[in-house]
Amino acid sequence: MLHQYEHFRNHLIGWSYISEDDIAIKLNDKVILNIKPVFSSIAKKIEASKYILDFKDDWDDEGSLAYSEIVWIHTVKFIISYAEFILNTSKKILEAPEIYHGPNGTIDVLWEAKTKFQLLLNVKEDGFISFYGDDFKNQKLEGVFLSTDFQFSLLPFIVFNF
Repeated sequence: MLHQYEHFRNHLIGWSYISEDDIAIKLNDKVILNIKPVFSSIAKKIEASKYILDFKDDWDDEGSLAYSEIVWIHTVKFIISYAEFILNTSKKILEAPEIYHGPNGTIDVLWEAKTKFQLLLNVKEDGFISFYGDDFKNQKLEGVFLSTDFQFSLLPFIVFNF
């Protein structure tokens, strides 16, 4: 799992080495995470997802809630942590997910390969994440976990099917 680093570069801190090539994920000019260059496609999707934070309460004229920075940060940290777990476990690079505004101030994260699999996460402000996975054959999984206290090995590995 990556940690927040703001001023430390080229130092071994904890278990993560931060290099000059790392990509800083920022929000309001503050570094949230530094990530490995191998995750540059994910970094681009994360950057593009900041549009979500521009929505205000009742943005849809149906009473929908605004999206908080907290839920966005939970989402970003989870995506990067999961990508690092996949890389460390399988030596595969996780495809960049689509990141969308979800219902009631939540954020949806979708990994999808047209006929091979789908993994949809819904991240809530309290840190709980619900998920639904489908390999379009014989496996469908769903559940809920807390983003700050979970075991990646319990999540569906359908993302390996790309």
